[in-house]
Amino acid sequence: MSIPLPVIVAVAVAVALALAALAVSLLALRQARAKPKVAGSPLERMASALEIGDDENAAQQLVEYLGAVHERVENIQTEVVGLRERSRHPLQKLGMVRFDAADDISGGMSCALATLDADDNGFVLTTLYTRERCRVFVRKLTAGKTDHELLNEEAQALQEALGG
Repeated sequence: MSIPLPVIVAVAVAVALALAALAVSLLALRQARAKPKVAGSPLERMASALEIGDDENAAQQLVEYLGAVHERVENIQTEVVGLRERSRHPLQKLGMVRFDAADDISGGMSCALATLDADDNGFVLTTLYTRERCRVFVRKLTAGKTDHELLNEEAQALQEALGG
């Protein structure tokens, strides 16, 4: 599964902005000669190295920092692919038709509801309302088809869910 261009562009822009912010911060630190914290993060170690004029060590710290950023971006890309795959399964396409199942009832009290996932798998749920009773039917759909004969209203709801 390929990652869509908008996701790649968004990640690239975020990395570019992070690098620009890092460069601005390093210049400000060097010019101000602020007393850097002595701590364990690569940015703090880089600031300390710049403070004492150790450009080689500062460059090494920058490489470590960029490696960590690259690893985090790859982890985010992996999660995006996983989320996209999981999002294909919930029901996404809906079609509904209200109708009168009996001649003596009006107002569209009966209903056919077709629900499908991204692969057109799902079901058609039909309620038939009359004065005497209400019946409910469920028909399984695989790739947009069923083994049962559909009522006209069910077929209409299925076509609506399929986008037709």
